[in-house]
Amino acid sequence: LRTTKLDELPQLISVFLGDMSLVGPRPDVPQYAALYSPEDRELILSLPPGVTDWASIVNFDQFVDFACAEDPDGMFEQHIRPLKVELQRVYARNHGLLVDLRILVWTARRMFLRSDTLPPDVKPYLGIAAGRARESAGSEDRRMGGEQD
Repeated sequence: LRTTKLDELPQLISVFLGDMSLVGPRPDVPQYAALYSPEDRELILSLPPGVTDWASIVNFDQFVDFACAEDPDGMFEQHIRPLKVELQRVYARNHGLLVDLRILVWTARRMFLRSDTLPPDVKPYLGIAAGRARESAGSEDRRMGGEQD
């Protein structure tokens, strides 16, 4: 179901019922929503939740990473969540019809063409995830007695 994105069907029903938008910040589970800073809570949660957003495009196949991860929650918290929150901030500050259309086109491209190309809109923020991965690897090396950078 996940590879075909059929698991999103209930969310599409929520869009038709008016509880969600097609484009908007993906809803977080309560334990992660509770970690928002007060500013992020006000900014991100002021928008209707959406089926897709910039972070959905970047993390399109995150379920594969979760399946392979030794600690899926730790992986999410250290590598995926920081970028997700930043991209939600970007969307919240710049949302509008043209941005929503761009996100829908890029989502369709990822779904139907299985393209790994990412939109130029998100590329400046990809360093957030890479930086977290480097920080995490460095702290792991230090815990294991390895060399520091």
